[in-house]
Amino acid sequence: MADQGWWSDVAAGIEHALAQGARVISTSIGGEHDATLQRACDDAYASGVLVFASAGNWGNDWRNYPVSFTSVIGVGALDEGCTEVAYFSSRGFGDHLQEGKVELAAPGSYIYSTHRDGLYKYWSGTSFSCPLAAGIGAGYVALSAWNNQRIRAHMQLSADGIGDPFDCGYGRVDAFAFGD
Repeated sequence: MADQGWWSDVAAGIEHALAQGARVISTSIGGEHDATLQRACDDAYASGVLVFASAGNWGNDWRNYPVSFTSVIGVGALDEGCTEVAYFSSRGFGDHLQEGKVELAAPGSYIYSTHRDGLYKYWSGTSFSCPLAAGIGAGYVALSAWNNQRIRAHMQLSADGIGDPFDCGYGRVDAFAFGD
């Protein structure tokens, strides 16, 4: 079970996105390990989809899913200046070879966004970092003929190393590196 729902529903959403031709999936949800969810994430990645997930906002390195699956690109949050990992961002390096939570870091502090009352407010959390990194992944998909593995490797190699990989993975995601 996810924090407030069922993993089978999340897995069904991933499967539906895959069936509709999605090339990038962004998930801002976390909870305990679930085999059905892992199968959906693994199948999506094996089918050429970039799957991103938020690292979590606990400031620790506890295992959390789907972000800890090796088929998923985990995204941590940066502070307001985007120079350091935010205090609340969960940690724990991971990539396509090893389970962990953080592969890349993206802006995640004081993000101006919508609120359910129809107003705009400032928010902080890895749920804001994840779609920013996924958007950069979508740019790669739109502007190249690269497969998801090559895109992921390029995003890793071009990330700005801003600290300990345990805290920020390969570093701050770099949207300008695509032309490199």
